[in-house]
Amino acid sequence: MKRTLLILTLFLSLAAHARAQGISVSTNIADYACLGTVNASAEYRLSGHWALEGGFRYNNWNFRCDCDEKAFQDRRRTFHAGAVYWLRDTCEGVWLTARLQVEQYNRGGLFGNPRTEEGDAFGMALGMGLSHWLNHRLRFDAGALFWAGSTSYSLYAAPRCGRCLVQKGRKGFIRYDCAVIALSYTLWEPRNKEK
Repeated sequence: MKRTLLILTLFLSLAAHARAQGISVSTNIADYACLGTVNASAEYRLSGHWALEGGFRYNNWNFRCDCDEKAFQDRRRTFHAGAVYWLRDTCEGVWLTARLQVEQYNRGGLFGNPRTEEGDAFGMALGMGLSHWLNHRLRFDAGALFWAGSTSYSLYAAPRCGRCLVQKGRKGFIRYDCAVIALSYTLWEPRNKEK
């Protein structure tokens, strides 16, 4: 948790000290709905269509007591960096994103499945969605991302206690990454909103 707060403080201090016309900070509400996953990201606008983006997600919560057959968790530490492209030069409308992503994860007991997988994943995420300005500083983003890559993993028969290792190794994957229902606070005014 201390690392997460440190990273969030770093993002906010960069936003405060950088050229304000190119920075925005955001949080994804959909991640909070996913068992309380804390998250933040920052964008630096390069041009009318392009922005560099980086961020993190953090979830370290376990639900129910140890060795409970109905215990579950979706624990993760995820860091990503990439680029966002808008079809219009006002950061509004359709957007596309590509980013490199690393994740430490431990998820299991979800949807009644007692099996738990933990590991370290690396790959590339691709996504698309829509942006809409709510006012001259606040933007609403909606979309979805999928990612593909490689993971070094261990699979267990129960959510916790390390019981009954089923298998371990390395494998490739293609899977859903996250929904985006985000609010972005922009420290620069978009071109079409300026007076």
